[in-house]
Amino acid sequence: MKIHILTNQRQWARGFNDFFPLYKWEKALKQAGFCFDYFNNQDNPKLYKCDQLWVEYRYFSSFFDTTDQNKDIKPVIDFLVQAKAKIGSLVLFDSSDGTGSQCLILTQYVDLHLKKQLYKDLNQYTIDCGDKGFMCWIPNDATPSNIKYYTTTKEHLQKFKLSWNIGMVDYRYFPLSKYYPFGTSKLFPSKLDYIKTTNPDSRRDLITSYRGSISNDTRYSFQRFVILEFLKKFELNPMIKVGKYIKKEDYLKEMSLSQISISPFGWGEVCYRDFEIFLSGSVLVKPNMEHLDTYPSYYFPNETYVPIKWDMSDLNEVFNNLMTSPKSDLQAIASKGQELFIEAQSSADNFVNHFKSMLNL
Repeated sequence: MKIHILTNQRQWARGFNDFFPLYKWEKALKQAGFCFDYFNNQDNPKLYKCDQLWVEYRYFSSFFDTTDQNKDIKPVIDFLVQAKAKIGSLVLFDSSDGTGSQCLILTQYVDLHLKKQLYKDLNQYTIDCGDKGFMCWIPNDATPSNIKYYTTTKEHLQKFKLSWNIGMVDYRYFPLSKYYPFGTSKLFPSKLDYIKTTNPDSRRDLITSYRGSISNDTRYSFQRFVILEFLKKFELNPMIKVGKYIKKEDYLKEMSLSQISISPFGWGEVCYRDFEIFLSGSVLVKPNMEHLDTYPSYYFPNETYVPIKWDMSDLNEVFNNLMTSPKSDLQAIASKGQELFIEAQSSADNFVNHFKSMLNL
């Protein structure tokens, strides 16, 4: 099957995260009968010479300015209608960060709607949640009131399929990696063949390390703000490191020395920090993920991560419980999370089988 992908992501550039697994498992996918080509121009006449066309929604990102109530997305719809007339199978690749979606209005015009994580209850996509439609976990006082939200209808729910999350990218540190696209592009996919991790039972001189900042957007930053304010109470404790960004090499080293690490939601629930924590062998503490399905599936409460409430109201209780827990209990959770992460990163067969099921093959 020849698959063409219309995207504004550059395959040779650093940060080609959404499609990187297609390079990492290129040989296995080719053996299974799949080949891919990428386009960043919808007017390219070769675009439609394929068996299936994927359109990444971010290619049309300028049409999804959710703060503009008068934004006209008719050109996007017109394009999809015309594309569908030219191709047998049309796929919407929804690279939205969260389980919610900005582009549900487009589902009706495609054959499949692929998304990196989905609500376990797909009926959520038919409900007008207003501002919470994009980020269901944000509290009312952190929610802007001017966001335009679309829904889909029940007849289109069968089109939703899980693609894959950002846990398929290389999160290790490489010297000069800020200049070279290690583990994120077509240039160095083989760098993932060997995954170096820190054993959960290694010496850990820190209780936790949390580095980050908050933005003016309360949707993104409210969980981060709560975490930073909570940890600042321990700023005199040398076993707790908290503050703004530091060099990535130092940040990952601190994490590998930490017993527990907290990873809040950002624009979406699945975050880069989750996988850096798995690599570090620290215990992942994260807002509850039981509302969603994702692939690969890493999130099993109290088995691979320790859940906290979305409003962070139990952060103090959970943190104190972990600080007094036996080391063996912490190591068991960290080990299981790390094990699942390595398995997902290492198995071509698992990815190919998922890819086939995703396309109903």
